[in-house]
Amino acid sequence: MDAPHLFLRLLGAFEARTDDGRRLAFKLKRARILLSRLALRRGQSGSREEIGALLWSERSEARAHQSLRQTPAVIRVELAELADAILGIDRETVAFTPGAVQSDVGLLVRCTPDSPIEELERAVAQYGGEFLEGISIHDPLAREWLQGRRAELRAIATKRFEWLLGAYARAGRHAEAEPVATRLIEIDPPAEEGHRALIRALLAGGKRAMAVRQYQRCRAISAQELSVEPSAETKALLRMAAEPVAELGGPAPFLHEQFRPHRAHNLPRQMNALVGRDTAVGEVLDRLRRYRLVTLTGPGGAGKTRLAIDTGFRLVGSYADGIWLVEFASIADPQLVGEALCGALGVPVAGDRPAVESAIAYLAQKEALLIFDNCEHLVANSARLAEALLRSCPSIAILATSRESLSVGGESLYRVPRLGFSCRYRGDNARRRHRLQRGAIVRRARSRHH
Repeated sequence: MDAPHLFLRLLGAFEARTDDGRRLAFKLKRARILLSRLALRRGQSGSREEIGALLWSERSEARAHQSLRQTPAVIRVELAELADAILGIDRETVAFTPGAVQSDVGLLVRCTPDSPIEELERAVAQYGGEFLEGISIHDPLAREWLQGRRAELRAIATKRFEWLLGAYARAGRHAEAEPVATRLIEIDPPAEEGHRALIRALLAGGKRAMAVRQYQRCRAISAQELSVEPSAETKALLRMAAEPVAELGGPAPFLHEQFRPHRAHNLPRQMNALVGRDTAVGEVLDRLRRYRLVTLTGPGGAGKTRLAIDTGFRLVGSYADGIWLVEFASIADPQLVGEALCGALGVPVAGDRPAVESAIAYLAQKEALLIFDNCEHLVANSARLAEALLRSCPSIAILATSRESLSVGGESLYRVPRLGFSCRYRGDNARRRHRLQRGAIVRRARSRHH
């Protein structure tokens, strides 16, 4: 037979399609399960007794036999003129004619770790979702079978995704790996091969900060789901994020400290000038001359982050080893504050050594200003990090932003009031301010009219 008469899509929403493109409904749920059961069986056949026990275990033997007669009959009606070419039924078995039916599961499982990339790509493209997605059944044996096949096929698909990502890595095709890695993590969030592929893709694109954040996400998921640390291979990629990206097929050599390119800061450029805050910036600068820890507090939207960054720009060149913004807003796991600091500094985390220790070792003899941004959801861990740095690194100062105090000894608090109209940014925001003011005038006029 040159081609199968029927193609079954079992991964995701069930779909049956004939060789001429016609779709068959198979509205009866047990008909879909029976077809799927046959498609997964070696030889694509099953005994009537076995099928009856699976699908109608809670019914009497007589009713189960009656249902088993009716369900194949419904399938034959749906197959119409193709029924004799596809389905064989006798007193003992129900079976597909050899070669008449193909499924996406068959295409998924057919490849091997050494298959060409193109074949692996076709295989992983078959995984459109859970096995028989959206179908549920009350019969306990059928439900157990359905859940077992879903877990089994998810594991098989995960392995095929990992094979493909490994092939991409060996070929240096890191950009192509990104969508495949994203899909793998959707299917199996702790899958480290997916996280590693994303980190490689980000490093290949020069996005080192994003690579560090992806590592942080991997570590948080591994801790939550598996209670383990990322593997040594994954940690090695984190160390690479701090180094010039060489050939990602092999390890990137670490540069000796004296050959590292000097950077003054990592502060983001602002598109608009901040006006109306010169007094506030001056007061923060004055506090930083007298205190090693200054925390900008205030309600959300008060402009704490912008004030801290603007202050940082005023101090560029004042610290021999730079000014470094450490963003905590995107961190959900409090244990990752050390990794965030290392990522901002470009400091590799050595082996199993805690990230905080790596950061302290790097900063111990440095003169730098650290800006800890958005500490409010990580107050306790941010405070411990600040205390450790201030205790072990005598020439480090910290400017933090938080809705509440870090409550660290020697901390100076500066409350940032909400920005008023006079403190808005220039450019596009000036036009926005004009519209808001004009709206207020119109509302007052209407109020007087009424």
